[in-house]
Amino acid sequence: MNLSPAPGDRTPLWVVIIVVITALPVVALPILIGRVQQSDVSDTVRLLLWGYPFYVLVGGWLACISYKTRQYMTWILVLLMVLTHAAMWLLASPEPFNTLS
Repeated sequence: MNLSPAPGDRTPLWVVIIVVITALPVVALPILIGRVQQSDVSDTVRLLLWGYPFYVLVGGWLACISYKTRQYMTWILVLLMVLTHAAMWLLASPEPFNTLS
């Protein structure tokens, strides 16, 4: 049983680059953690924040491996990653909705 993909079964490089670029905002995790530690937020927000990098890594990996068989699933996962980045920044903001008014 061979687990490595055949040369024709690999995900195109441009898809991998898009997924990696989409996952890059997770490197700002120290900034997000600093924002959360400065404010009084619930433990649920802290737990979501610590699970955020794991989700991004798994979501990026699944987006890459699903491209060959289900291309639409790749784009759904990429969109969910972008929305997750926005949600984490909103959660880590001390008062995210005061700046909107």
